[in-house]
Amino acid sequence: MINYSIKYLDSITGIKAHTIRIWEKRYNLLVPKRTKTNIRYYDNEDLKKILNIRALLNVGYKISKIANFEPKELLIEIKKITNQPKQETVLYNHFTNEMLLSTFEFNKSNFDKIFNSCVLKFGFSVTIEKIIFAVMSRIGALWLIGEVNPAQEHFLSNLTRQKIFSATDGLLENQNSKKKCILFLPENEEHDITLLYTNYLLLGAGIKTVYLGVRTPIESIEKADRVIKATHLVFFVVRQISTKSLNTYILDLSKKFSKHQIVVCGSKNYGIGLKLPANVTFHDSPTSSKRYFKIS
Repeated sequence: MINYSIKYLDSITGIKAHTIRIWEKRYNLLVPKRTKTNIRYYDNEDLKKILNIRALLNVGYKISKIANFEPKELLIEIKKITNQPKQETVLYNHFTNEMLLSTFEFNKSNFDKIFNSCVLKFGFSVTIEKIIFAVMSRIGALWLIGEVNPAQEHFLSNLTRQKIFSATDGLLENQNSKKKCILFLPENEEHDITLLYTNYLLLGAGIKTVYLGVRTPIESIEKADRVIKATHLVFFVVRQISTKSLNTYILDLSKKFSKHQIVVCGSKNYGIGLKLPANVTFHDSPTSSKRYFKIS
Protein backbone atom coordinates (compact mmCIF):
# COMPACT_ATOMS: atom_id res chain seq x y z
CA MET A 1 0.00 0.00 0.00
CA ILE A 2 1.35 3.41 -1.01
CA ASN A 3 0.42 6.42 1.08
CA TYR A 4 0.08 9.91 -0.41
CA SER A 5 0.03 13.31 1.25
CA ILE A 6 -2.46 16.00 0.28
CA LYS A 7 0.47 17.98 -1.14
CA TYR A 8 1.13 15.01 -3.42
CA LEU A 9 -2.47 15.06 -4.69
CA ASP A 10 -2.18 18.81 -5.22
CA SER A 11 0.95 18.43 -7.37
CA ILE A 12 -0.38 15.51 -9.42
CA THR A 13 -3.84 16.90 -10.17
CA GLY A 14 -3.39 20.67 -10.00
CA ILE A 15 -6.29 20.80 -7.53
CA LYS A 16 -5.18 22.89 -4.56
CA ALA A 17 -4.96 21.22 -1.17
CA HIS A 18 -7.44 23.64 0.42
CA THR A 19 -9.94 22.88 -2.38
CA ILE A 20 -9.61 19.15 -1.73
CA ARG A 21 -10.28 19.78 1.99
CA ILE A 22 -13.37 21.85 1.16
CA TRP A 23 -14.68 19.05 -1.06
CA GLU A 24 -14.08 16.55 1.73
CA LYS A 25 -16.18 18.59 4.14
CA ARG A 26 -18.88 19.71 1.72
CA TYR A 27 -19.31 16.62 -0.48
CA ASN A 28 -17.50 13.85 1.40
CA LEU A 29 -15.61 13.15 -1.85
CA LEU A 30 -12.56 11.73 -0.11
CA VAL A 31 -12.12 10.33 3.37
CA PRO A 32 -8.43 10.58 4.33
CA LYS A 33 -6.93 7.92 6.54
CA ARG A 34 -4.77 8.76 9.53
CA THR A 35 -1.55 7.30 10.86
CA LYS A 36 -1.08 6.38 14.50
CA THR A 37 0.39 9.84 14.98
CA ASN A 38 -2.77 11.39 13.43
CA ILE A 39 -1.16 12.43 10.12
CA ARG A 40 -3.60 12.46 7.19
CA TYR A 41 -2.84 10.31 4.15
CA TYR A 42 -4.52 8.96 1.00
CA ASP A 43 -4.28 5.60 -0.76
CA ASN A 44 -4.29 4.45 -4.41
CA GLU A 45 -8.08 4.45 -4.62
CA ASP A 46 -8.19 8.05 -3.42
CA LEU A 47 -5.59 9.01 -6.01
CA LYS A 48 -7.53 7.29 -8.81
CA LYS A 49 -10.71 9.03 -7.73
CA ILE A 50 -9.20 12.52 -7.62
CA LEU A 51 -7.58 11.99 -11.03
CA ASN A 52 -10.94 10.96 -12.48
CA ILE A 53 -12.58 13.99 -10.90
CA ARG A 54 -9.92 16.20 -12.47
CA ALA A 55 -10.63 14.64 -15.87
CA LEU A 56 -14.35 15.40 -15.60
CA LEU A 57 -13.72 18.94 -14.41
CA ASN A 58 -11.50 19.51 -17.44
CA VAL A 59 -14.41 18.89 -19.80
CA GLY A 60 -16.92 21.06 -17.96
CA TYR A 61 -18.54 18.87 -15.32
CA LYS A 62 -19.52 20.68 -12.11
CA ILE A 63 -18.13 19.40 -8.84
CA SER A 64 -21.65 19.38 -7.37
CA LYS A 65 -22.70 16.90 -10.08
CA ILE A 66 -19.58 14.76 -9.78
CA ALA A 67 -20.12 14.51 -6.03
CA ASN A 68 -23.42 12.67 -6.60
CA PHE A 69 -21.83 9.91 -8.70
CA GLU A 70 -21.42 6.47 -7.19
CA PRO A 71 -17.97 4.90 -7.88
CA LYS A 72 -19.32 2.87 -10.82
CA GLU A 73 -21.10 5.92 -12.23
CA LEU A 74 -17.88 7.92 -12.04
CA LEU A 75 -16.11 5.31 -14.17
CA ILE A 76 -18.99 5.28 -16.65
CA GLU A 77 -18.68 9.04 -17.08
CA ILE A 78 -14.93 8.71 -17.63
CA LYS A 79 -15.55 6.13 -20.36
CA LYS A 80 -18.08 8.43 -21.98
CA ILE A 81 -15.67 11.34 -22.33
CA THR A 82 -12.81 9.14 -23.56
CA ASN A 83 -15.04 7.60 -26.24
CA GLN A 84 -16.22 10.91 -27.63
CA PRO A 85 -14.78 11.89 -31.06
CA LYS A 86 -12.30 14.75 -31.33
CA GLN A 87 -11.38 14.55 -27.65
CA GLU A 88 -7.63 14.05 -28.12
CA THR A 89 -6.62 16.27 -25.21
CA VAL A 90 -9.01 14.44 -22.91
CA LEU A 91 -7.60 11.12 -24.07
CA TYR A 92 -4.02 12.27 -23.57
CA ASN A 93 -4.85 13.34 -20.02
CA HIS A 94 -6.67 10.09 -19.33
CA PHE A 95 -3.80 7.89 -20.49
CA THR A 96 -1.29 10.13 -18.72
CA ASN A 97 -3.17 9.55 -15.47
CA GLU A 98 -3.28 5.80 -16.10
CA MET A 99 0.46 5.75 -16.78
CA LEU A 100 1.08 7.69 -13.57
CA LEU A 101 -0.87 5.18 -11.54
CA SER A 102 1.02 2.28 -13.13
CA THR A 103 4.28 4.02 -12.27
CA PHE A 104 3.29 4.68 -8.65
CA GLU A 105 2.27 1.04 -8.25
CA PHE A 106 5.33 -0.38 -10.13
CA ASN A 107 2.82 -2.21 -12.32
CA LYS A 108 4.75 -3.17 -15.46
CA SER A 109 2.01 -5.30 -17.02
CA ASN A 110 -0.49 -2.46 -16.75
CA PHE A 111 2.09 0.03 -18.04
CA ASP A 112 2.73 -2.19 -21.07
CA LYS A 113 -1.00 -2.60 -21.70
CA ILE A 114 -1.64 1.16 -21.60
CA PHE A 115 1.44 1.95 -23.68
CA ASN A 116 0.45 -0.55 -26.38
CA SER A 117 -3.11 0.80 -26.45
CA CYS A 118 -1.77 4.31 -26.92
CA VAL A 119 0.54 3.25 -29.74
CA LEU A 120 -2.36 1.56 -31.54
CA LYS A 121 -4.58 4.60 -31.02
CA PHE A 122 -2.13 7.46 -31.62
CA GLY A 123 1.12 6.00 -32.98
CA PHE A 124 4.51 5.70 -31.28
CA SER A 125 5.65 9.33 -31.60
CA VAL A 126 2.44 10.83 -30.20
CA THR A 127 2.51 8.33 -27.34
CA ILE A 128 6.01 9.43 -26.37
CA GLU A 129 5.50 13.17 -26.88
CA LYS A 130 1.99 13.66 -25.55
CA ILE A 131 1.76 11.00 -22.86
CA ILE A 132 5.14 9.70 -21.69
CA PHE A 133 6.71 13.17 -21.61
CA ALA A 134 3.65 14.45 -19.73
CA VAL A 135 4.08 11.69 -17.13
CA MET A 136 7.74 12.60 -16.77
CA SER A 137 6.82 16.25 -16.32
CA ARG A 138 4.42 15.34 -13.51
CA ILE A 139 7.07 13.16 -11.88
CA GLY A 140 9.51 16.08 -12.18
CA ALA A 141 7.06 18.36 -10.37
CA LEU A 142 6.93 15.87 -7.51
CA TRP A 143 10.73 15.80 -7.37
CA LEU A 144 10.69 19.53 -6.66
CA ILE A 145 8.60 19.11 -3.54
CA GLY A 146 10.27 15.88 -2.40
CA GLU A 147 7.10 13.83 -2.89
CA VAL A 148 8.34 11.12 -5.24
CA ASN A 149 10.10 7.85 -4.60
CA PRO A 150 13.30 7.77 -6.71
CA ALA A 151 12.54 4.15 -7.54
CA GLN A 152 9.34 5.25 -9.28
CA GLU A 153 11.25 7.66 -11.53
CA HIS A 154 13.79 4.93 -12.37
CA PHE A 155 10.96 2.46 -13.06
CA LEU A 156 9.35 4.85 -15.55
CA SER A 157 12.64 5.84 -17.20
CA ASN A 158 13.82 2.27 -17.69
CA LEU A 159 10.51 1.08 -19.13
CA THR A 160 10.49 4.06 -21.52
CA ARG A 161 14.06 3.30 -22.61
CA GLN A 162 13.04 -0.27 -23.37
CA LYS A 163 10.16 0.95 -25.54
CA ILE A 164 12.38 3.37 -27.48
CA PHE A 165 15.13 0.76 -27.91
CA SER A 166 12.59 -1.73 -29.25
CA ALA A 167 11.10 0.80 -31.69
CA THR A 168 14.56 1.92 -32.83
CA ASP A 169 15.69 -1.66 -33.48
CA GLY A 170 12.89 -1.97 -36.02
CA LEU A 171 14.30 0.87 -38.17
CA LEU A 172 16.71 0.42 -41.07
CA GLU A 173 19.70 2.76 -41.35
CA ASN A 174 20.01 4.79 -44.53
CA GLN A 175 23.65 4.32 -45.55
CA ASN A 176 23.30 6.90 -48.34
CA SER A 177 22.02 9.71 -46.15
CA LYS A 178 23.59 13.10 -46.82
CA LYS A 179 22.90 14.15 -43.24
CA LYS A 180 24.96 12.37 -40.60
CA CYS A 181 24.32 13.16 -36.94
CA ILE A 182 26.38 12.42 -33.86
CA LEU A 183 24.12 12.34 -30.80
CA PHE A 184 25.55 12.69 -27.30
CA LEU A 185 25.15 14.20 -23.87
CA PRO A 186 27.88 16.40 -22.34
CA GLU A 187 30.07 14.99 -19.58
CA ASN A 188 27.80 16.25 -16.79
CA GLU A 189 24.60 14.87 -18.35
CA GLU A 190 23.09 11.41 -17.91
CA HIS A 191 19.34 11.77 -18.57
CA ASP A 192 19.10 10.29 -22.04
CA ILE A 193 15.41 9.61 -22.78
CA THR A 194 14.92 12.64 -25.05
CA LEU A 195 18.22 11.94 -26.79
CA LEU A 196 17.19 8.32 -27.42
CA TYR A 197 13.86 9.50 -28.79
CA THR A 198 15.57 12.03 -31.07
CA ASN A 199 17.79 9.25 -32.37
CA TYR A 200 14.63 7.26 -33.16
CA LEU A 201 13.10 10.24 -35.02
CA LEU A 202 16.21 10.89 -37.08
CA LEU A 203 16.66 7.25 -38.06
CA GLY A 204 12.98 7.05 -38.96
CA ALA A 205 13.43 10.06 -41.24
CA GLY A 206 16.28 8.34 -43.11
CA ILE A 207 19.08 10.30 -41.45
CA LYS A 208 22.22 8.40 -40.45
CA THR A 209 23.03 8.63 -36.74
CA VAL A 210 25.85 7.67 -34.44
CA TYR A 211 24.63 7.50 -30.85
CA LEU A 212 27.41 8.10 -28.29
CA GLY A 213 25.16 8.34 -25.23
CA VAL A 214 25.72 9.96 -21.86
CA ARG A 215 28.72 11.78 -20.35
CA THR A 216 30.56 12.08 -23.65
CA PRO A 217 33.95 13.89 -23.68
CA ILE A 218 34.56 16.21 -26.62
CA GLU A 219 37.58 14.08 -27.54
CA SER A 220 35.29 11.10 -28.13
CA ILE A 221 33.10 13.18 -30.43
CA GLU A 222 36.18 14.24 -32.40
CA LYS A 223 37.29 10.62 -32.81
CA ALA A 224 33.85 9.53 -34.01
CA ASP A 225 33.69 12.45 -36.42
CA ARG A 226 36.99 11.54 -38.07
CA VAL A 227 35.41 8.25 -39.09
CA ILE A 228 31.90 9.24 -40.17
CA LYS A 229 32.41 12.90 -41.24
CA ALA A 230 29.25 14.12 -39.52
CA THR A 231 27.19 17.07 -40.74
CA HIS A 232 25.41 17.66 -37.42
CA LEU A 233 26.07 17.33 -33.70
CA VAL A 234 22.99 16.95 -31.50
CA PHE A 235 22.98 17.18 -27.72
CA PHE A 236 20.59 17.90 -24.85
CA VAL A 237 20.84 19.97 -21.69
CA VAL A 238 18.80 18.58 -18.80
CA ARG A 239 20.71 19.28 -15.58
CA GLN A 240 20.75 22.75 -14.06
CA ILE A 241 23.69 24.68 -15.49
CA SER A 242 24.51 28.37 -15.50
CA THR A 243 24.04 30.32 -18.73
CA LYS A 244 27.70 31.29 -18.56
CA SER A 245 28.87 27.67 -18.37
CA LEU A 246 26.55 26.60 -21.17
CA ASN A 247 27.69 29.49 -23.39
CA THR A 248 31.32 28.50 -22.76
CA TYR A 249 30.62 24.87 -23.66
CA ILE A 250 28.71 25.79 -26.83
CA LEU A 251 31.42 28.23 -27.95
CA ASP A 252 34.14 25.62 -27.43
CA LEU A 253 32.13 23.04 -29.37
CA SER A 254 31.40 25.54 -32.14
CA LYS A 255 35.09 26.34 -32.60
CA LYS A 256 36.20 22.70 -32.62
CA PHE A 257 33.44 21.75 -35.08
CA SER A 258 33.18 24.93 -37.12
CA LYS A 259 32.10 23.07 -40.27
CA HIS A 260 29.26 21.28 -38.51
CA GLN A 261 25.74 22.33 -37.64
CA ILE A 262 25.28 22.02 -33.89
CA VAL A 263 21.80 21.40 -32.48
CA VAL A 264 21.28 22.19 -28.79
CA CYS A 265 18.04 20.98 -27.19
CA GLY A 266 16.58 21.81 -23.79
CA SER A 267 13.78 23.59 -21.98
CA LYS A 268 12.90 27.21 -22.80
CA ASN A 269 14.73 28.38 -19.69
CA TYR A 270 18.04 27.22 -21.13
CA GLY A 271 17.50 29.28 -24.27
CA ILE A 272 17.32 32.54 -22.32
CA GLY A 273 20.59 34.46 -22.50
CA LEU A 274 22.37 32.05 -24.82
CA LYS A 275 24.83 33.56 -27.29
CA LEU A 276 24.65 31.21 -30.23
CA PRO A 277 27.41 31.15 -32.87
CA ALA A 278 26.33 31.05 -36.51
CA ASN A 279 26.53 27.23 -36.73
CA VAL A 280 24.45 26.59 -33.60
CA THR A 281 20.67 26.43 -33.20
CA PHE A 282 18.63 25.97 -30.02
CA HIS A 283 15.37 23.97 -29.84
CA ASP A 284 13.03 23.79 -26.87
CA SER A 285 10.63 21.07 -28.02
CA PRO A 286 10.44 17.94 -30.20
CA THR A 287 8.23 19.94 -32.59
CA SER A 288 10.96 22.54 -33.06
CA SER A 289 13.72 20.00 -33.67
CA LYS A 290 11.51 17.97 -36.03
CA ARG A 291 10.80 21.13 -38.01
CA TYR A 292 14.53 21.86 -38.20
CA PHE A 293 15.29 18.39 -39.60
CA LYS A 294 12.13 18.47 -41.78
CA ILE A 295 10.64 15.44 -40.08
CA SER A 296 6.89 15.10 -40.64
